[in-house]
Amino acid sequence: MSRLFEAALVLGLQLMIFIIQSEAFNRKYTGRCNKVADIVFVLDSSTSIWKSDFEKQLNFVKYFVKNLNIGLEANQVRIGALSFSDKVEIDFYLNESTDKSNILQKVSRIRQLTGSTYTWMALRELINMFKPGNGARPNVTHIAIILTDGNSQKPRDTLEAANMIHRQTSIKVFALAIGEYISVEEIRGIASHPKDIYFKHTASFSELEHIKESFFDRTCWEISSSPRLDEFIQPSTEAPSTHCKEPADIVFILDSSTSIARQDFKKQLNFVKYFVENLNIGLSSKEVRIGALSFSDKVEIDFYLNESTDRSNVLRKVSRIQQLTGSTYTWMALRELINMFKPGNGARSSVTQVAIVLTDGNSQKPNHTLEAANMIHRQTSIKVFALAIGENIAADEIRGIASSPKWKYFKQTASYTTLESIKETVFNTTCEVIYRTTTTAITPVICTNPADIVFVLDSSTSISKADFEKQLEFVKYFVRNLNVGQNGNQVRIGVLSFSDKVEIDFYLNESTDESSILQKVSRIRQLTGSTYTWLALKELINMFKHRNGARPFVKHVSIILTDGNSQNPLATSKAARAVHEANIKVFALAIGEYIRVEEIRDIASFPKDTFFKKTASFSELERIKESFLTTTCKVVNERSTLPPIRISTTEGVCGTMSPIEIVFLVNNVHFGQKRTEKILRAINHVERKIHHTCVSHFRTIFEDCSTFEDTFDTYNPRNRNHKFNNCRIGIFFVQRGMNFQSPILQNITRNLLKDTTEIFAVMIGDIKEVSGLRYFIKDQNIIKVPHIELLTSSLSENVKRVICNNNYI
Repeated sequence: MSRLFEAALVLGLQLMIFIIQSEAFNRKYTGRCNKVADIVFVLDSSTSIWKSDFEKQLNFVKYFVKNLNIGLEANQVRIGALSFSDKVEIDFYLNESTDKSNILQKVSRIRQLTGSTYTWMALRELINMFKPGNGARPNVTHIAIILTDGNSQKPRDTLEAANMIHRQTSIKVFALAIGEYISVEEIRGIASHPKDIYFKHTASFSELEHIKESFFDRTCWEISSSPRLDEFIQPSTEAPSTHCKEPADIVFILDSSTSIARQDFKKQLNFVKYFVENLNIGLSSKEVRIGALSFSDKVEIDFYLNESTDRSNVLRKVSRIQQLTGSTYTWMALRELINMFKPGNGARSSVTQVAIVLTDGNSQKPNHTLEAANMIHRQTSIKVFALAIGENIAADEIRGIASSPKWKYFKQTASYTTLESIKETVFNTTCEVIYRTTTTAITPVICTNPADIVFVLDSSTSISKADFEKQLEFVKYFVRNLNVGQNGNQVRIGVLSFSDKVEIDFYLNESTDESSILQKVSRIRQLTGSTYTWLALKELINMFKHRNGARPFVKHVSIILTDGNSQNPLATSKAARAVHEANIKVFALAIGEYIRVEEIRDIASFPKDTFFKKTASFSELERIKESFLTTTCKVVNERSTLPPIRISTTEGVCGTMSPIEIVFLVNNVHFGQKRTEKILRAINHVERKIHHTCVSHFRTIFEDCSTFEDTFDTYNPRNRNHKFNNCRIGIFFVQRGMNFQSPILQNITRNLLKDTTEIFAVMIGDIKEVSGLRYFIKDQNIIKVPHIELLTSSLSENVKRVICNNNYI
């Protein structure tokens, strides 16, 4: 057997890695917020802010201006701004919002004041900004957005001024705390309630660029959610969204209990009819399907999704829905909702699935209701909108039914009468969710290069069960949006959890497909215990060993999530350095307000503004996941630190601009010096003939690429197997005498297929028996060279032929 295996090593080895270059996914925000409001920005202009960071505040303001309908008309948005340090400067009032270009010029002219941080003075002046004499309107939503990186010189005065705003005005105050060394509680006190909507903490001014879109969305939603909109006598004239052209499955859940007056139940039906009248209803693949169920202390299926034959048919079905009366068993309706979205009832897995729950009552069993809602959120991809109707209801319970982020999916309105005035808003938000989910689903994966990614999850006692689930949802988002699998051009995922011990949840070589990984993530259980971060970092290096599925020629990336301070910071710092030396790119997410930021910042790779992120709570993971995935893919898509790369600027040999990468791996031990020199001449000839066309990079590696001892003189099949696997062979140079039926050779080749796009064979000399070779190499991937002396002249043409015929470029 050792001779057979030695024959398998009759190789000068060549590896070809093919990377198809495609345009990275770059979803651009639609810029649609057709709401009416008066918005004032309050900008920290103190000395603690660098000039470049102050400019980032101004760019943040400009983003809002560019995406709002600015002007002085009744249906437009007015913008104002004031800056503060130890004095207050009115940059411009609301009544100066003549048009968008004018406001952009005004923002560009704002100059930094410098000085101390007298936040309370800015808050007192804010009330004056919203007076009618300065352009504020009494019948629109008033919004203030405060950005600050400093602690006020008089925290008590600041909180008193904030409380005065909350008590005496209807101004909705968003507070953005920027930086790591600030009084989070003070700035949190400035924000309106609920704090998880109106308060945001970000690690640096650079993060404003990443959060601006989600923050804009949140602000736009709050404009429409404000009680002021319910005061309008006339219904909104906002046109239905133009984004509702995508297919979707939508199920309405209607509260049909005794607490609802008959005329109010009719208003629910009219709400549903508005959706039906403005959607493209039907059973084709490009149309929207509608279903409905009613509930009290029983559940009635009004009609399934597969009954949506056309608009008029669905409208008739809605009109025939009768009120059930009885108690409010919300949990029964939520359990039945899952069945509504089964394929047998007309649901489609390829479209966005939406549920809209309308209720005015408190469930008889709130715990059962929240358990049923959590089951929907964990086990399905249904987007659940929850509308709480009335003033004396358990808002927190109904809020728990809604999907995250709550600011988008939860809505409370004063009465059934106000459904008329908010229907367009809910409709447009629903359409936006359908549009974004659909376009994201059909957009090419933004990580164009393969990578090995390992998540490290804090599983200690300090994390609540609900927050641990949010970590798992964060991981699932990556899995759903990456091209996951074991092929050479795919992304492999691994996960480990830690507390005062480390649990390997699954290795990189277990990433068989998306559904398999999602199941594995769902099965991860919280360990509980203390926070031994250094143990996780030590184990992380092992996760990236070849035997655990890591590949040597792709990016190694780790994403660490933690909310706790390590029990041994020095050991953590030392372990982090070892990880960095192993060439692993480490993203570190510090979650929470009471953590040692510098310790977790040290774990992150350089540059820190790319690899380190701080967020105020686990709930924020939902809002940052998209921008974080984009940042991760930018790192993955960067070229690896191989020798200098030269990109072709002319058309490739196959008439394309897409470059590939070729790595030659040569075993000079078997061939000897003379034959090795001939192989190298052939390689150099290939470089001269193909470089500057379709190949972006060449590299030649000799057989010592393995981290193991030289094994060519060691008759140990296991060591040889490691040698082969670690080097990732792509092309065999074959001579007479090889036994292609060797189980060892075939096993090695099967392993190689996991790491390379294809395996080719260069047959040197007169080799007649190739049936064993065809066991693992396709006929079109066999290159025949009659004699080694002809290798130089024929190799480049043959390499071009197999590349072009297999469409690798």
